[in-house]
Formats: sequence, structure tokens, C-alpha cells
Amino acid sequence: MGVKNSSYVTEFILTGLSHERDIQLFLFALFLIFYLIVLPSNVLIIITIRGDAHLNSPMYFLLANLAFLDIWYSSITAPKMLVDFFAERKVISFGGCIAQLFFLHFVGAAEMFLLTVMAYDRYVAICKPLYYSVQMTRRLCNILVVASWIGGFIHSFIQVMLIIRLPFCGPNELDNYFCDITQVLRITCTDSFMEEMVMIFSSGLISVVCFVALLVSYAFLLTVLKKNVGESASKALSTCYSHITIVIFMFGPAIYIYARPFDEYAPDKVVSVFHTIIFPLLNPIIYTLRNKEITTAMKKMVLQYLLCRKYEGYECEFDIHTSTLRVIHIYMFDSKFLGLGFPFSWKQIISEEKILFSRRMNLFSSTTTQPPTADKMDFQKKNGTRINEFLLAAISPTWQSQIALFVVFLLVYTATIVGNTLIMLTVGSAPQLRTPMYFLLGNLSFLDLCYSTVTAPKMLMDFLVEKRSISFDACMAQLFFLHFVGAAEMFLLTVMAYDRYVAICKPLHYPSIMNRQLCSWLVAASWMGGLIHSTVQTILTMRLPFCGPNCVDNFFCDVPPVIKLACTNTYVIELLMVSNSGLISTSCFIILLTSYTTILVKIRSPEGRRKALSICASHLTVVTLFFGPCIFIYARPFSTFSVDKLVSLLYNIITPMLNPLIYTLRNKDVKMAMSKLRSKEIIVDSDGK
Repeated sequence: MGVKNSSYVTEFILTGLSHERDIQLFLFALFLIFYLIVLPSNVLIIITIRGDAHLNSPMYFLLANLAFLDIWYSSITAPKMLVDFFAERKVISFGGCIAQLFFLHFVGAAEMFLLTVMAYDRYVAICKPLYYSVQMTRRLCNILVVASWIGGFIHSFIQVMLIIRLPFCGPNELDNYFCDITQVLRITCTDSFMEEMVMIFSSGLISVVCFVALLVSYAFLLTVLKKNVGESASKALSTCYSHITIVIFMFGPAIYIYARPFDEYAPDKVVSVFHTIIFPLLNPIIYTLRNKEITTAMKKMVLQYLLCRKYEGYECEFDIHTSTLRVIHIYMFDSKFLGLGFPFSWKQIISEEKILFSRRMNLFSSTTTQPPTADKMDFQKKNGTRINEFLLAAISPTWQSQIALFVVFLLVYTATIVGNTLIMLTVGSAPQLRTPMYFLLGNLSFLDLCYSTVTAPKMLMDFLVEKRSISFDACMAQLFFLHFVGAAEMFLLTVMAYDRYVAICKPLHYPSIMNRQLCSWLVAASWMGGLIHSTVQTILTMRLPFCGPNCVDNFFCDVPPVIKLACTNTYVIELLMVSNSGLISTSCFIILLTSYTTILVKIRSPEGRRKALSICASHLTVVTLFFGPCIFIYARPFSTFSVDKLVSLLYNIITPMLNPLIYTLRNKDVKMAMSKLRSKEIIVDSDGK
């Protein structure tokens, strides 16, 4: 039946996050808490910035606009999702779906452009401090904010116009809890390849280009700041780290969703929850916990409210720096008889008192541990003091949670070992899988098995002991093998992308180009590249003096937490390691995304494109899950963030388990070979009996 005679859909059915009633109730309570934190916390940021004269600067003006965008961004999807948890049939009208899609991309793109504006603001403030007040005027800030909104509107308008002109005649089920272009395009009843390419170019390319430009700009700023010393430089560094964290959490999920073919992947819903629900929650947390001026202004606002309630009818001011409360009476005088034509007033301080807070009652006091001074370090180095072991941090502080985590990660590690071993056995024993792609897949499974084994056994053992220590030599060995296997896996994933390029774009020459000898050489080159990379990292780390402290802020030894413990200035070495690890991760990731996009663009036939998407989808999922956390850890200055341990768990423990799941659940050849292998074992067992 042609499209003309087809009945157009008037509503879409949303699948939601879960069909289990108990899980829905749990998710409702969880996301309701998240949403109730997002709204008041971002509102509090806006009120604090608007109400404190010390925050009347371009940076905080832009931050208030970012908080407003976060409120709007989370409100586009969260209320509908929360209501749908109690609905038997989760539906949304065609018009409501298009409206949700429009505002999602409108506000999301505006936030991306605003983050770019904030990076420019930091550039002017740090690199041109004398001209900052002249260049970043309130008028320019208003223009830049309006330009961000206009850019978001244009981007979203293009997306919606491309969607509206497509025919939707069934099916009408969207595999998510909200409407987005990736799900809507899948159910159109026409070939939407060109629209998909335009949308990838619009959404994906904007995300990737802005992300890379922001990382480069902040890397340049951090390089400038590292050369300076003093309180102002430290303050600017703290501000830049906050901005970089926001940028990574905003752009990472966006790049994963929009900078790839709009095919369906298992982690899609989890990533969608992260960038629509979790991300708006992180903005107030990061900016309030890492920014002293914001926290000071909030303390002042709360204390002033509590202390000034009893002085109704008077103007009340609280100076948090001097802990002084001033009560001011405003005298009004009718000055019309003087010919002024307006009331005249003056202020008089009628009370001024010092507010003293005891340590028990002061809820806002905090304790900080001061790092060792340079004199102390020099004394330690002169006396030849060198640590011979490191103390590893715990993932959780309580014994009960450690036992629970031990069980969870033991299951994950067991699944990793069994799953990757099963893939190697299947690839090695099945004749139909003796092709270059599956040869590389077998090597990837072996690397995943080694990669998880570098950290998981030690981590599992540390869950059951009180003192989590590791010798200096064992720490260096763990660091070496972690980067050895990790870098080899990065290079191998690049080789697998080349294999797919030859197989899809040059199918007639594939057997002659990708022969077993070349595959063996490419695998050996991947291992050699990992060895060279890891040797450089390890040598640079071992030549540093370690004289105390010896507490590694992670559950395993890695370059960023270990380097922080060195008793010398590690700025140059840190730059070398960021350029080594970070540049390799980022460059390989961009090359892989570009190569897979090139493959999909070159294929014209719908059947060939569908087959290529099926093959490349698994590779892209593995690439994103592996490179995303690595870029976050290694392509930035080695400063500590609260999510570092969580990200480390993802790429050390979780990702090696996902490789067999993704390749076995999405690959028919592997599943068929596994079923044949199992049937052979059953026959052998029955013959033996």
C-alpha cells in the first residue's frame, strides 16, 4: 500500500524504562527525588546570584542563565516520565511529541552554545585580565546569551521541519520514555537516510566540534594558569575545572546519542536518563561544592534570613566575612517643600553586633587537610625518605556496602571471564567464523580478559581486608599493564574499524587485502604500540620522588592519582602524559567516528546500509563505552573529581563485561556458532554416557 493510502498516526506509544511494577515505583521515587533537587537547587543558584552584589560579574550572569536552562531542560521530559510511571498505557500525541522534541533540542543546543560562551568568558578573564571589564560588558553578555538562544532555536527548527515532513503510517511505538529524533526516525514509513545524515550533521557535528573546541580552549587556559602562581591563579583553576566537568557531562552523552547512526543500542535508555535527568542535577552540585564565592553567598543569604527575622520593619545586613549583623533604620523625609519633587531618605545604623558561632552549632564549618609544604618536602628528600608502599582508597566507607559491592563485582568479573573466554572458544572452533573480523574479535576478547584481570582481583581482595595496601613495585606493575593492555585495545579497535572499511567499501578486494598475515601484523603492531605507550608512562612515573603522603585516591594504581603524590613539581610530566594518553584517546575516538560515518555515507542501497549498520553498530557501542571514560580521565589535567572512581569502575570493570554481551546479543553468526558448539557438547556428553 502506498503512503497516500496509509493512515497517519495521531499518537505515539512510549515503552518507558521498565514494565515491572515494583521497578517502576522505585524509579518513580528515585527520579522524583532527582527532579525535586534539580528545581530548587538551580533556583537557589539564580536567587543567590541575583541577590548578592559580589556575584555581579559576567561569569555568574552566564552561570545563572545556565541554571535557568537546566531547569527548563529537565522539565521537558521529567514530569511526563513521572506521570507515565502510573499509567497503564504511556501515550503522547503527535503534536505533543513534536513539541517535546522541539523544546528538547532548542534548550539543549542553547545550553551547548552557552557553555561555549562561558569558555570565551574564562579566556578573556584569564588571558586578558586588564581588558576583561571593557570587553565582557553586560551588553555583550546579553547579546551572547540571546545568540545562544537563537542558535538553539534555529537548530531545533531544522530538526523539527525535517521530522514533520516525513510520513508516519505505523508502527507508532517509541522505544524510550520521551520523544527524540533517534526514535522517531526509526518508525517513519519511508527511507529516511538523507534526513538521518542531515540530523547527524546538525546535532552530532555540532556536539563533537563544540566539545573538541572547548577541550582545546580549556587546555590552553590551564597551560597558561599552570605557569602562574598565587591565589588568583588557583581560583581561576578551580573555576576552569568546574566548567570542564560540566562540559564533559553535557557533551559526552550528546555525542554518543547524536554523532552516530540512529540505530538502537542497549545502553541508549541509560544514556538518555543521564543527559535528561542526571546532568541538570550535576550543574548545581559542581558549582556550589567547588565554588567558594557561590557557597559563601549562599551561607550569607541563609544566615541573613535566619538572623534578621526578628528585626521586621528594619533593613538588616549580615557581613559573613566579619560575622557582623547590622540593623539599619531608613528615615523618610517629605522634601516637596524644598522643591525637589521626590521623597528624600537617609539610613542610620541603630544596631551592630558580632555574631559568634560555636564549632558544634556552626553547620557551615569545614575541615581541610593542608598539603605538605615545600620545606617539608625538601627535608624529606634530603633525608632520603622514600615510601615503599601505597594505601588504596575504599570505594565505600561502610563494611556492609563493601560486602555488597564484593558480591556484585565478583559476579561482573566472573561474567567477564566466562563471556570473553566463550567468545575466544567459539571463534577458534567455528569454521564459519575464521574471518579477519572474528579473528580480531577473538583478540579483543583476550585483551578484555587481561584488562579486567589487571585491577579486579586486587579490588575484590581489598573489599575483605582492613588495610588496602600495595607495594611500590606492584603499583608500578599494575600501572604498566593497565596502560599496556588499554592502549593495545585502543589500537586494536582502530584496526577493527579499518577491517570494516575494507569489507564494506572494497568487498571484492577484501580477501586479498585483509589476509591472515596482515591481520597478525596489525594485532602485533597494536600490542607493540601499547608496550611503547605504557613504557613511556611507567618510566616517567618511576623517576619521580615519592616521600609522602602515600594514599592513592582510587582503588587501583593509575597515573593521575599516583602523580599527585610526588614530592616535586610534576607540571611538565603531567603535560607529557596528557598529550600521550589523552591525545591518543581523543584522536583515535574522532578517527573511529569519522571512519564509521564515512562507511555509512558511501553505501547507497538500503539493504547494504542496513547490513553495514548492523555490523558497525556493535563496534561503535564498544568504541563509545571504552573511549568515553578514557577521554574523561586522561584528556584533562590530573585534578580530582567526585565521579573519578565511578568512571574508573566503568572502564576497568564494566566495559570488559559488555564486550561479549554486545557481540553475542547483536551478532547472529556468533550466536549460531555458540548454539552449534553447545549442541556438540550435548552430543559428546550423551555418547560418553
